[in-house]
Amino acid sequence: MYLENLNAPAGFVITGVAFQCSKEPSPEGGCFGLLELKIRVTLFDYFEGRLIEDSRTEWRINTHDPVTGPIEIRLDNSDLPTKSPKNRVDWAYGHYVKFQRSDLSKDAAQSMVPFFDVQDVEGELEFPLGAIGILHRGHEGYGGFLAFKINTIHVGQYFKMKFDED
Repeated sequence: MYLENLNAPAGFVITGVAFQCSKEPSPEGGCFGLLELKIRVTLFDYFEGRLIEDSRTEWRINTHDPVTGPIEIRLDNSDLPTKSPKNRVDWAYGHYVKFQRSDLSKDAAQSMVPFFDVQDVEGELEFPLGAIGILHRGHEGYGGFLAFKINTIHVGQYFKMKFDED
């Protein structure tokens, strides 16, 4: 799964989120087949607080560097992340993690890691969604957690657009 952050362009808000399988070739010529986020964005009138032309919505994905390709965050010999003493965020653009079994000697390979963090992801109700991402929190020797992160729109862009129109 790609660890990435997707931002709605200026004047748009996020109105949908989905996963899709990437089709990017690996350096060996195969397919990574990684899951990646895609967002649906819709024009938004901040001052009216409404979507504009809901029929003109579009889906967007991140483009990944075809030369360097994504970099794997290795989860070798992973124990259950719930046993980890401390988790830190190890996220960077262009990185990914693979779902894999836990370590045979630590957990009898009976779990898939990383786990999904099921804590609520909440933003300000008054502000529309401007960005969404997936990050990995983990500790060496443990599978870690995949978690969503969200950000509201950057309100300053709407005031700049309004002043530019006047």
